[in-house]
Amino acid sequence: MQDLLERLPVIDVDAHEMAPAHVWGEMFGPHSARFAEVAADFIRSFGANSFWRPGLADDAAITPASVWTEKGPSAPGAFDFDRRRRVLDAMGIARQLIFPSAALLAFGPLTGSSLASLGLPIPAGEEGQRMLRGVVAEYNDWVVRTTIAPGSRFRPAALLSGATVDELMEQAGDLVARGARAVWLPTGRPPGGRSPAAPELDPFWALMAANGVAVTLHLGTDSGFRSSDVWSQAPAFAVGKVDSVEIALEPFGTTTVHMGASNFLSAMVLGGVFERHPMLRFGVIELGATWFGPLAEHLDLWVERIYAKRMAKVLSMPPSAYMDRNVRVTPFYFEPVDLYFRRYPQLSHAWCYSSDYPHVEGGVDSKLGFLARLEPLGAETIEKFFVGNGAWLVPE
Repeated sequence: MQDLLERLPVIDVDAHEMAPAHVWGEMFGPHSARFAEVAADFIRSFGANSFWRPGLADDAAITPASVWTEKGPSAPGAFDFDRRRRVLDAMGIARQLIFPSAALLAFGPLTGSSLASLGLPIPAGEEGQRMLRGVVAEYNDWVVRTTIAPGSRFRPAALLSGATVDELMEQAGDLVARGARAVWLPTGRPPGGRSPAAPELDPFWALMAANGVAVTLHLGTDSGFRSSDVWSQAPAFAVGKVDSVEIALEPFGTTTVHMGASNFLSAMVLGGVFERHPMLRFGVIELGATWFGPLAEHLDLWVERIYAKRMAKVLSMPPSAYMDRNVRVTPFYFEPVDLYFRRYPQLSHAWCYSSDYPHVEGGVDSKLGFLARLEPLGAETIEKFFVGNGAWLVPE
């Protein structure tokens, strides 16, 4: 089936810009340049995903091997998006959903992340908040420039940090008007200070659906879902090797990181958001997929057996049907995605390919790894996973 995969216009629903710190000012703006100075000691501590590469240029050779094995800012096309087009060609990828690396360091603390507790020195008070907001605003400007560039194959996700519904609508309306086609909401904080199912948010969901804008949750803004960090304060959960600012650095955090997204999505499904907005495109990215099928079964069971009469006023389909129609999720490269297709045929449109390029969490040769698992299921499943399903989030 490798020849089939080589012919398919693969959609990659998770990749990243990965600019080293010394180019943040040039690439994004003055707030980002200042942030690079403030965060210097923090980012020096990373391993393979470190942004601290003084003098690094995006000039690594683009070869069929390098695009699948090189990781971090030194990978080809990590931050020069003119070169990234050639990287996509070498990878056999038609379009790519892009998330930040540099701006994530600002977006997390701005929306309640605990990155500061790991050593990220944010200036106190309004000075620090102004810098963080500036970094996010500069990144969002880059998102718009990259999205609307002639012939662009990239869909970078703009960052929405509005603490109220009015702020959220103002940010989203401006970005959509300027051309953004994907947004990222914090996972651990209610959007605009409301339940995702609250009627006050219907204008936001309607705006996204009407304009074909993909709304995403992504690893990295999960803090805030739990009211206490005490759960992870045990010797067995001590922070280990630091190669990532995304995946938790110990086993408890990693294996429970999906819970905020599960909570967020459950509110949307049971609250009728996808019933009211059937064209809403929603992605849960880089949080794995082991939890998604069991969640669908769980919601179906309770709606069918306990709340059937009540939920008939809210939903016209089982919860799993909305999850299959509207939601896309990304298995990690080591997950048995073939088992998910077998166990949960009612969710066959949900699983999507992602490379996480050029982050180390994406593994090596992920396309071929997923293909090996899916090959026994046939060409239709392969096409769904690599193309059709992801196109919901990254349409032409």
